[in-house]
This record gives sequence, structure tokens and C-alpha cells, in this order.
Amino acid sequence: MQKSHLNFVVDAIAFAAFVLLAASGVLVRYVLPPGSGHFQTLWGMDRHGWGDLHFWIAVVLMAALACFYHRIPIGH
Repeated sequence: MQKSHLNFVVDAIAFAAFVLLAASGVLVRYVLPPGSGHFQTLWGMDRHGWGDLHFWIAVVLMAALACFYHRIPIGH
């Protein structure tokens, strides 16, 4: 895999993770405010479920950024 193609893939993953992270953050902060607990849901997930998803998206974003900035070889 060419380095430019690999950089594009890592950048695309980081961008998608950032957009999803921002969207889930807005949902947790404004749509499902603190105190809503298990009583209010959106698409079958309550505030805690969205918080868990928000955390794992952040892990993916940090992994993508680590691969990009530290040039961790992927595949070679």
C-alpha cells in the first residue's frame, strides 16, 4: 500500500470518528441532558449507552491519530 493511500485512509477514519464524536457529544449534552437517566431514549439507547458509544469513538479517534502522528507501520 502506498504511503499516500495509507495516509488518506487514516485521515478518513480520523475525520469520521471526529464527526461521530461531535455528534454523540451534542446528543449527550443537549438532547439527553443529565438526569434523564434511563427514562429518555433516542434510537433505542439511553444517555449511558450514548456515553459508552462516545467513549469508544474517542478511542478510535485517538488510535487513528496515534498511527498518523507516530507513523506506526500498518501492514508493513
